[in-house]
Amino acid sequence: MTLFRTAALAVATILFCVPALSQSGGSGSSSSEASMPGTWFPTETLNEGLPDPPDWLDRRTPQGAIENFLDASSSGDMIAAAHVLDLSDLSPSEQAEQGPELAAQLATVLERRAVISWRRLLERPDALDSRQSSSAAMAGEPRRSLLIGVLGDGSREAAIRLNRVKPQDGDPVWVFSQRTVSQIPSLYDEYGPTALEMALPEWMRKETFFGTRVFETVGLPITLFLAGLVGWATYRFFHMLWRHSDGYWSRVALHAVRWPSIIVVSTTVVLILALNIFTVSGSVASVLTPLTFLAYVVAFLMFTMSILDTALDRVVTLD
Repeated sequence: MTLFRTAALAVATILFCVPALSQSGGSGSSSSEASMPGTWFPTETLNEGLPDPPDWLDRRTPQGAIENFLDASSSGDMIAAAHVLDLSDLSPSEQAEQGPELAAQLATVLERRAVISWRRLLERPDALDSRQSSSAAMAGEPRRSLLIGVLGDGSREAAIRLNRVKPQDGDPVWVFSQRTVSQIPSLYDEYGPTALEMALPEWMRKETFFGTRVFETVGLPITLFLAGLVGWATYRFFHMLWRHSDGYWSRVALHAVRWPSIIVVSTTVVLILALNIFTVSGSVASVLTPLTFLAYVVAFLMFTMSILDTALDRVVTLD
């Protein structure tokens, strides 16, 4: 009987303690981020030179910050878009003057070159990715900095980053990092509108139904036509040299470099016109860039195989 009472008392104790433990565990998880150090970058003030951000501007999550930045820039509200930049390197007067301009330049760069991966921009304030495998370096860890993309900036590369910043008198928010903001002018010089584009009438710079601008839709067929024309001229040039050549090895060399040269010249024309003169948008550039790289690889392989084939044929003939 005593054993029965002891067992009943133990079961009652367990049933009483489990709900309390679950409640305390739930409240602890909800406040764990607030008490966890290192989940944001502390700062005294954030963009104090700008007017107060509008109520609709949501910067609590990385995805919300990017979405609101793009929405604000597309609607022309550059002051609201500037609130998604960390302008701490500028004085308050410079923030009010340069903030909207920097926001407009960054929006142009993102539109033309960056391809944003929305899967990496989680709708969580701590940016914790629960889908990562346990072997990942940041598995189960809150983030305070996210890499959006990497763009070429002259001889270097520029990282586009979002940082979670908490001012002393406010809640933590996600904004473009100070380093990214400092690189906006050089990125805009690299990927912004060219002199040719600025000389075009306004209607040619408007977007079409397909998401490309009018001059892109017109310029891509012209680019391909010019590339084909230059390729045909290169073919005729090598054919003329081949006809006037009387040496065996000179004919072998001309035959080996003819088609690779045609591919390289045509691809270079596309690369220069589409990515440097017309400055196509990021969606088009994301397709053209790997295709041009693939074309260069194919040209190199064709040249190598032609040389090897000719050398093997010569060796076999001599033997």
